[in-house]
Amino acid sequence: MEVDPTCNVTGSDHEPLTFLIFIHQNNPPNPEEDLGYRFESDNQTREAWTLEFHTKWLEVCNSYPNISVDNQPAAIDRWATLLGETILAATAATMKRKKVSRSKQSPWWSSNISEVIAEIQEAGKHGDIDRLPGLRNKLKRVIQEAKSSWATSIVESATNLNIWQLAGWSKGKRKKVVPPLEAPDGSII
Repeated sequence: MEVDPTCNVTGSDHEPLTFLIFIHQNNPPNPEEDLGYRFESDNQTREAWTLEFHTKWLEVCNSYPNISVDNQPAAIDRWATLLGETILAATAATMKRKKVSRSKQSPWWSSNISEVIAEIQEAGKHGDIDRLPGLRNKLKRVIQEAKSSWATSIVESATNLNIWQLAGWSKGKRKKVVPPLEAPDGSII
């Protein structure tokens, strides 16, 4: 494999596509380790991003003028890392960050559920339809276990102040708040 990490940004629009980077991801992404933000992109920021990326990539290439790849995995990894850092730097400099709302995620969601969903998606992509019914059943079981353990943790840690959290979750979003229980003498229980 020959890799040409030269930086010619004035030629054809195909010039930046001089090498491919194959990333093998053995472990699925962990939602707890997610950065927690995304970037908003539109047509107005596209030109600014392209200019920023080209400028930063030229700086990177000028900083490492004598590095040759010569089929050395360490050098290829270094260029891949530099490319990723340059893309992220250009993106952060030109686009607005938007926060990902974690409030929409169910409180019982776990990484096990994400892993099973990823398995279902992979089976669908590769046309492995024989595995899909079993994976869907596995997803139902994993969701049921997650909901059960979450509800059990709520019940075990319940006090008279937070017991209504479980009732509020099981009924979905309510438009009206559940009124407090009143004793016959009018006091709140």
